Amino acid sequence: MVIWLSPLITFINSSQKVVKDEHILGNRTLEVKIATPKEEMRAPGIKKATRIFVARIPQSVDESKFRRHFEAFGEIIDLYMPKELRSKSHRGIGFITFRSAECVDNIMQETHELDGTTVAVDRATPK
Repeated sequence: MVIWLSPLITFINSSQKVVKDEHILGNRTLEVKIATPKEEMRAPGIKKATRIFVARIPQSVDESKFRRHFEAFGEIIDLYMPKELRSKSHRGIGFITFRSAECVDNIMQETHELDGTTVAVDRATPK
């Protein structure tokens, strides 16, 4: 929860809205994510991936088809398909964050096809 104590502006629970909105800086579309709390970043041990990267997504696949295919593997927390700035069509790639790493493990055991095209799926790792 974010609250700015200003006589003009008060934001409460706007983080989900910010993540879903499109943000453009110059001629680039930005990907906005919710920050991982410091406690989780400092926690010992290796955290298993809960996010996947999907490439070679055909233009015929929209966000709802993309979601329908992968939600069969588990609860989706976030889904993002970057868009071309001018055409507003997706760039042929997408990212999905799942509630559990087990979902990602199950996805990685199969080949995935969207609208007749085999897509490339990999675990997404933070840069």
